[in-house]
Amino acid sequence: MNYKAVSWSSVDFFGNWKALHYKAKRSFENVLISLEVEQDTLNIFLINDTFETKSGLLTTKIITFLGDIVWENSQEIIVKSDSSAIKQRINLSGVLFNKNQVFIVSKFQEAESIFYLVKPKKLELPLKAIQKDVVKTDEGFIITLSSKTFQKDVFLFCNETGHFSDNYFNLLPHERKQVVFKTKATELVDLQIISLNDF
Repeated sequence: MNYKAVSWSSVDFFGNWKALHYKAKRSFENVLISLEVEQDTLNIFLINDTFETKSGLLTTKIITFLGDIVWENSQEIIVKSDSSAIKQRINLSGVLFNKNQVFIVSKFQEAESIFYLVKPKKLELPLKAIQKDVVKTDEGFIITLSSKTFQKDVFLFCNETGHFSDNYFNLLPHERKQVVFKTKATELVDLQIISLNDF
């Protein structure tokens, strides 16, 4: 008799990371950006779980899925150690855009957060191909990805045993993303790339 059940594991039978494992890894970083909307105000929180005070430029942009910047702001901030506080407030009522066709990206030092103003099923994600360039190295392959449009939840997979340096991520319009795939394989002919835009 065969039994089937839903698995909560974040690695597969061969030890390869699933999408959950990459997502969980990012969720436990020491410095995080969190966004929330309260009525017409976007609140941007900085969480610093380190024992050091952080300072630098906090940049926030509202961008269409085609890469057009609708609104942007940058300001120098200080984030105290072991703290969580609102560092930026944006009044959205004065900004003209289609909520279904934009994303909000905030960056501070190495931390980055992407936020949507509607549920994923209501996002009008464009159907455009992801361009890839694969280069062989001594330890595996370097995969460079790019797209003319925003690609949500990009996932790479293949039949070869190995480890992707990053996976299940968002690819911003006109930006290049490099992923290292460490493997003993000598070829990578079956590499596949999907995103939520495909569904």
